[in-house]
Amino acid sequence: MGLLCIEGKKVLKNIDLGIEWLEKAGMQGHKDAQFKLAAIFLQGEIVEKDLQMAQFWARKYKGLPDE
Repeated sequence: MGLLCIEGKKVLKNIDLGIEWLEKAGMQGHKDAQFKLAAIFLQGEIVEKDLQMAQFWARKYKGLPDE
């Protein structure tokens, strides 16, 4: 759902809502969502670049403990 909102496919484009859905999925352990969030925050193309958030989601994706 998060990617659909971000891309505007089959639903109205809403980046904030898309990030919210990806974060919910990521916190529940969904690896694809965690990877996508790390990439989104690292690239800074659709949201402001945030290296701390990118690192947070990359660590979740790799199964490493939070710092």
